[in-house]
Amino acid sequence: MALLLATKLDLLPRAIINKKGFLLSHSDSSLFVKTTSTSITIILVYVDDILLTGNDSILINALLIQMHKVFSIKELGLISHFLGISVQSHSHGFFLSHQKYAGELLLKASIVDYQPSSTPMALKPPSGTADDLPFSQLSFYRSVVGGL
Repeated sequence: MALLLATKLDLLPRAIINKKGFLLSHSDSSLFVKTTSTSITIILVYVDDILLTGNDSILINALLIQMHKVFSIKELGLISHFLGISVQSHSHGFFLSHQKYAGELLLKASIVDYQPSSTPMALKPPSGTADDLPFSQLSFYRSVVGGL
């Protein structure tokens, strides 16, 4: 089960997380994990969105009840998108994809009709003026690279 929640708070109250035994991830300050011998429950907080997932539905429901008591949240239902990532639930897990986001980025860069190449670099320098080169506009180039 993976639920997407929205709240008007900037941060999920640490008291709830600590009280329920969640540990802060060493690699991401917005990721909280609780593991037992039989289960894992994960909370991911991004500004006012909270992703809650795991295989312990009893803990997830208890956590939802506690969160409703402490602050106003809106349950947005099962997750389908989060932070530009498409999420598809399957019986054996989740499939995450950036296909839509990557397609939008390729469209923005006007490179949707390009074909894969075994040599990602040009073998010969391109002929023509600097204005004809891809990404000769630095601000546009930076925005595309920043989207990666």
